[in-house]
Amino acid sequence: MYLPILLTNFTDLISAILKTLLNHRLVHYGFMLTMLLFIALIIAGPEVLFVRQLSAYLLHIMLGLFALGFLFLFTGFEKLMLMSFAACAVLCVFIKNQSNGELIYPKDNYTEKISVCHINLSNVYEDQAMIEQLKKTDVDLISFQELTPEWASILQTALAANYPHHYQSVRIDPYGKAFYSRYPIRITDTLSGSYAFDVALEVIKNGQSYNLVSTYLTPSLNGNSLTLARTQMKNISHFVLAHPKKTIVLGEFNMVYWSDEIRQFRETTHLRNSRKDVIPASFRAPFDHVFYAEDLQCVALKDLMLSRKDRIGIYAAFQQNLDHAKSVHKFY
Repeated sequence: MYLPILLTNFTDLISAILKTLLNHRLVHYGFMLTMLLFIALIIAGPEVLFVRQLSAYLLHIMLGLFALGFLFLFTGFEKLMLMSFAACAVLCVFIKNQSNGELIYPKDNYTEKISVCHINLSNVYEDQAMIEQLKKTDVDLISFQELTPEWASILQTALAANYPHHYQSVRIDPYGKAFYSRYPIRITDTLSGSYAFDVALEVIKNGQSYNLVSTYLTPSLNGNSLTLARTQMKNISHFVLAHPKKTIVLGEFNMVYWSDEIRQFRETTHLRNSRKDVIPASFRAPFDHVFYAEDLQCVALKDLMLSRKDRIGIYAAFQQNLDHAKSVHKFY
C-alpha cells in the first residue's frame, strides 16, 4: 500500500535534486565539455593505456548515455538530453565503422570452402559439452588457446580420430596452443615476441592452400605488456604482407576491434573484419576475432555457446571471392 507512495516520493526527490544541481549553466557547460573531451579521447586521443582500457567498455558507456538521455528528457533538460543522445550516436557510428558494415553473407558460389573456429580453453568448464558442440559444428580446423598439459591430454583423446592432423605446444602459462585439422597442415612460421609466440600454418584442403595465423596477444595491463602486444601484431603484419592470398588471422586479441592497434593492423594488412554487428551474442565486448584476406568471402560467423551465458569461442566459414579474382585479372 505504501510502496507506490514511497516510490513516487523518491522519484520526486531525485528529480528535485537533479533540477537543483543542473539548473546552473556551469553544470550544463561542464557536462557538454566532458562529453566532447571523452569522445575526442576515444576516437582520436593519445595512445594512453587508460584510454585503451576505457574503450573496451564503450558498449556499456553507450547504454549509460542512452539511459542518461531519457533521464534528462523526463526531468526537462532538453539540451543535456540532446547532448547525451548525440554522444551515444557518435560512439555507435564509430564502433559500427570498425565492424564490417558492408558484409552481406554471399550466396554459395560453389568454390572450395573452409571453416575455422577459435576456442579459449580458459573459458571452458565442461570438456564433454565442448566436444559435443564441436561435433555439431562440423568445423574443418580448430585453433585452441591457453593449452595446458591437462587439456592436451583431453583434446588428444577426444579429437584425434576425427581430426588426424594436429599440432600442440603445451605451456603452463596462457601461451599454449593447439591446432586440430581434418586436412593436412604444415607449420610455416613461429612469430616470436619475447616469451609469447604466435603460429602460422598452411592448410591444404582438396588442393586449395590457405594461410592461417593463430594468436594470443599479451593482455595490455601496463606499458610493457602493451609494447609486447604491439610487437606481436607487427610480426603478424609482416607475415600477412608476405602471404597476402587466402590468409586468415584468428585468436584471442585481448582488445576490442575498434582499438587503435587493431585499426592500424587492418589498415596495414588490408584484412577484413568477420564481424558485421556492433553487439555480439552477449553484451560483453568481444576480444576474439577472425580477420580474412580480400580474396576470400565470409559466409558465416557465429559465437560458440555451451549455454546462453557460456561463450567459449567463435566460428567462421569462408569461400573464394570470385569478384576479387575478376578485378585482379582485369587490372593486369
